[in-house]
Formats: sequence, structure tokens, C-alpha cells
Amino acid sequence: MSRDSHPDCRATSRLGGMPYAPPGWTWPVEEGEPMLFITQINCADVRHLPGADVLPSDGVLAFFGDHDAVQGCTFAMGGAVFHWPETSEWTPAVPPLEILTVFPRAELLFRPTLEMPDPKSEALASVLKDNGQREVYREFHAALQSYGMPDGYEYTVDFGSMLGWPRLVQHAELELFDVDPEDARVLLQIGSYTNGREFGDWGPGGSIYFVTSNSALAERDWESCELTGQFT
Repeated sequence: MSRDSHPDCRATSRLGGMPYAPPGWTWPVEEGEPMLFITQINCADVRHLPGADVLPSDGVLAFFGDHDAVQGCTFAMGGAVFHWPETSEWTPAVPPLEILTVFPRAELLFRPTLEMPDPKSEALASVLKDNGQREVYREFHAALQSYGMPDGYEYTVDFGSMLGWPRLVQHAELELFDVDPEDARVLLQIGSYTNGREFGDWGPGGSIYFVTSNSALAERDWESCELTGQFT
């Protein structure tokens, strides 16, 4: 039995590959094209972490993105998030048309992090006016990224996280269409990644963000999530 056909492996937290889905589920489409499968998070893998009580305690969250949005052609459109509580009857999901891109599959593990505003954010600029203070903060913020990691560990890819403050690629806030920036909450951020054999990234390089509002998150309103990105 292959890794993907084993029923216990269909709901693993991972990036890329092709998804399994509940019977009767319809693949999301944007402007006539099937969205790309980005990742799925098994809620049981994160429910023990600080702050995860705002997420479902079981089931899987699955994330999809419009091809043009993920490739950096547009900055805020065409994302879809689904919560599937029951996973026992999943079958391979079949898109209505051939998928333009299938991202490399990479299994995910989670750890708690300490999060503070990005040094390039307006939130930080409103507090620290002095260039010297901002430089000290940038060094401190960079050190947070490796806090708690094993000695000698070196990052080879970009940052990814659930919840918390966004790590910005550009010197600008996230561009949002439907979510009020004053009430915005980053549900998921994904940078470039590797599975040790293949490399996955977005557009010309950068990060994509699934953003929701605090009120929508409290109501478990996944349809209100918005996909945006920042690219180099």
C-alpha cells in the first residue's frame, strides 16, 4: 500500500501534492480554471499549541489558491479555505480540468513561536521613530525566528506560520480587498519550501497569506478568507 493510499495518511498536515476530499465535494474554480491545491492542516496537529483554541479542534483545513494570484500576477483574489470535520470516507479529489501546477509534497511539523510585528510594518513604524531603535529591533526580530530551534540548525527556506503577525516581503502592508485591515488576522502564511528533493515557491519568490477577520474566525466562516501575496 502506498503512502497516499493508506487511509491514515490522507489527512496528514502537508504542503502540495494532490488532495483527498469528502464525497460530493466540488473543486473550487476561479475564472474557469481549477484553483491550485496549496496545503492542508490537520487540526489535531496544532490544537495543543498556544493560541490554537481559535481553530477547530479536529478535522482538516484545506487551502486553495487561484493560479494567477499564487504566481504573483494579482495580489488579492481567488483563495478558498475548507474545513472538513470527517476524514474517514475521503477519496482522491478530481478537478474539473487538468491542474496547471501541482506543488511538491512536503510533510509538516509544528512548533510554537514568539511573534512580534515585522520591522517593515506600519505597526512598528508608529512606535519606533528612531532609525537606531528600528535597527536594534530588526536584529531582535531576526533572532526570534530561530528561537527554540536545535543548535546548529540553519534555515534554508522562508518563513511559514499559522496566526501571529505576518512576515512581510515588501516594505508595505498586505494588500486586502474585502477584509478590513483593522480587523485582519493572518490565518496562514507560507513562504518558499523544500522537501529535500524539490523546491516550491510562489510567483517570482515571496510569501502568500490567507487572511481572515477576527469575527469571521470566531464564527468559523472560512468562505470569508482572502488570499493575498507579497513577491520579490
